[in-house]
Amino acid sequence: MASKELSILLTAKDMASRTIGGVTGKLDKLGSVSAKAGRGMATLGRNIALAGAAAAAGVASFVVVGIKNASDLAETVSKSGVVFGQASAKVLAWSKTSAEAIGLSQNAALGAAATYGNLFVSMGLAAGKSADMSVALVNLAGDLASFNNIDPSEAAEKLRAGLTGESEPLKSLGININETIIKAK
Repeated sequence: MASKELSILLTAKDMASRTIGGVTGKLDKLGSVSAKAGRGMATLGRNIALAGAAAAAGVASFVVVGIKNASDLAETVSKSGVVFGQASAKVLAWSKTSAEAIGLSQNAALGAAATYGNLFVSMGLAAGKSADMSVALVNLAGDLASFNNIDPSEAAEKLRAGLTGESEPLKSLGININETIIKAK
């Protein structure tokens, strides 16, 4: 009987050891999974914080760019007022629809018109006539840009170069002006 009791005790002890070993292994796995989950949560938290910071930076950048663009437009409106005088209201009204019509922002269209206007006023043209010609040239730049598949600002710059005597930029737009042609006209 003693050996039977000893055998039962050894069997019970062996079963207990295996059970405890299994539970310990499962607890180790649970600890490992919990640690991974904790690291995952930490990573998720860090990513959320980074995304929030990036979004805040984007909003700040958007606001700064918006303020700069508004300031630039105010300066261009002021320049237009000086160049065109009383005719500036007409040019300003035209510039508000220029983005849709010719693919330029209001600031770019108004700036190009004011640049042309500076040239025309320095040539002695009246402000009203200068305003009309400037608007017509910016519209022409839009048409030339569309026809030649280039940016309207680039076409406007090439036209400005042509007005100041540079013929090469105009040739890329299909406009050939030389002394012989001018004398013939």
